[in-house]
Amino acid sequence: MAGYPVIDGANLLSQPSATPRNVGKPSLAVPAWSRHAVSMRVLRLIVLSFAVAVGGLGLFALPVAAEIDPTNQTWWGVDGTVTGTTTDLIDNDVWAIEQIGDRVYVGGKFSRIAHETDRFDQPFIAAFDAATGIWISSWTPQFDGPVYALQRSADGSRLFVGGEFETVDGANVKGLVALDPATGRVDWNWRTRVSGGSPAVVRALDLEGDQLYVGGSFDYLGVNGVRVATDGVGRVSASTGVIDTTWLPTMVGGTTWDLAPSKTSDAIYIVGSFTSVDGQAGTQHVARLDDTGHVLGSWRYVLNHDYPEWAQVVETTPQGLVFIGGSQHILNAYTETDMALQWSHTTNPAGGDYQAAEYDPATGRVYASCHCFNQHWSRNDGGVNTLFRGQPMNWTGTVTDIDWVIAYDGATGAKVDTFVPDFSGQAGPWALHTSPNGCLWVGGGISATNGVSQRSLTKICDLAVLDSVRPSTPGSPTAANATSSTVDLTWNPSTDNVGVTGYEVYDNLSGQVIATSPTNSVTVTGLAAGTYELYVKAQDADGNRSWRSGIRSVVLTGDDITRPSTPRGFNIASSDATTISFVWLPSTDNVGVVGYEILDVATGAVVATSATTEVTMPLTPGVTVAVRAYDAAGNRSWRSNTQTM
Repeated sequence: MAGYPVIDGANLLSQPSATPRNVGKPSLAVPAWSRHAVSMRVLRLIVLSFAVAVGGLGLFALPVAAEIDPTNQTWWGVDGTVTGTTTDLIDNDVWAIEQIGDRVYVGGKFSRIAHETDRFDQPFIAAFDAATGIWISSWTPQFDGPVYALQRSADGSRLFVGGEFETVDGANVKGLVALDPATGRVDWNWRTRVSGGSPAVVRALDLEGDQLYVGGSFDYLGVNGVRVATDGVGRVSASTGVIDTTWLPTMVGGTTWDLAPSKTSDAIYIVGSFTSVDGQAGTQHVARLDDTGHVLGSWRYVLNHDYPEWAQVVETTPQGLVFIGGSQHILNAYTETDMALQWSHTTNPAGGDYQAAEYDPATGRVYASCHCFNQHWSRNDGGVNTLFRGQPMNWTGTVTDIDWVIAYDGATGAKVDTFVPDFSGQAGPWALHTSPNGCLWVGGGISATNGVSQRSLTKICDLAVLDSVRPSTPGSPTAANATSSTVDLTWNPSTDNVGVTGYEVYDNLSGQVIATSPTNSVTVTGLAAGTYELYVKAQDADGNRSWRSGIRSVVLTGDDITRPSTPRGFNIASSDATTISFVWLPSTDNVGVVGYEILDVATGAVVATSATTEVTMPLTPGVTVAVRAYDAAGNRSWRSNTQTM
């Protein structure tokens, strides 16, 4: 009765122990998204396909320094579902999406990155440009099993990853790991792991302050030689990894599939296939816990069926609601203060189960996804539309159209009827992530959105909240600490109506981005000897770029031992009773001439300097002088012809 479609001859409905579900929780380069024609079913909604005009070996080239970026023409996604996992009965590639700055991280069971007809090996986890959707080919951590959960740290310095893996980059790392979001390398300063459970699997992660909540099917949490027994859910420090032994709920009969801290109180909600928590009645599939890990109150989740199944979706709102749902097509919205049922939403009997939920602070909505289409029933009379076995379906409430992703009001719990995207595929979305610009990333069994071809990953944006405002122009960069191949740059930061996500440093001579930074400073590395004219642009989460800053000229000497050429044509231009002026032809250098020195030929002393090919200096009658050039490495040319004052 769960309504999963048949794929490859097998029904997607699985046993609780084999059906994990997780969605990355909210938090937070190159040309802008292309805009496509909108389906007649879509109201003020636009699909932005993952794309950039590319060709040949320039697939991953950084953008030129154009003030108007080119239109995108192609899309990016993932495919190649890996089998031999605990979730084989669900034909879905994407299970988790998270964003840090201008990158979106995607986890799942995929084996490849898909770009039109091209495929690139990168299993289980990948990074994409948040503005363009282009795969970031330099970010390639190697996992040996699926990724089901992603969570950014509060400061964005870590990406926590949970799943069904045992190694990362060849090292033994089971089920839980922290990555450096910039490099993709394991953060070995954070060593908390899971074990037990045959296999140990992390299916849900969420963050509240420094408290990282971990849920799944595992028997132990361990860190630095300390192992603590758990029942598939626990709490650890996001900064140190230390396990909180005061928060260890006693759970029986199943696993945790999702969890969500309240945004208005100390309550934490967990959902899954378990039969009880703390041995208390009324805690089957759903429990409301306090800050000590014990059941809070006697409330019970209202089911609409008597099937031996589970709950797999929970999300809270700052307006004081909690949305809970999962199997048998149901999503309920409760008021947290008294846990009264406000709205009960059910997809049509030919619809399907809820698979993900995500609160969007930009719109105040909760987006939920399911393998469902056609009709949606809503009622706010305290009851639910039931699917009890052996009983007729006599549903009441408001009936509206839906298609895989549904929007609900985060304050009232009511369905937002103006939001009707148009998806094609089979398993439906299993991962949602809201960007700060009002766009929604959607991952799962997706083949098209609003008629635009996709590969398990798409992004839709509500034009009513889509950000199109450029960040302000950053200050001109200041250079310091130049070496043979690096230079430190700082600049005054930009501002933005939504928020600046990072900066790009351009070389004006080549038109290429040579460095990026999330802050208003960066060390540019890997430079060759030469002269660089550098400027900066700011970028926001939607890919809006500022106008460029002023230009800063920087000279790097490298291992320069070459003299500049000898200045020629050294002559007196003019003189009077106290001063004399000289001019000459410029020197050349393999790196660059920095300036010139006027020498007293008799003593060798420098009597004047100039950055140009002329100088005016005090007149000293009878003194013979010459000019020589010097570069940034201190190499000096041979002296020029002489003149006597």
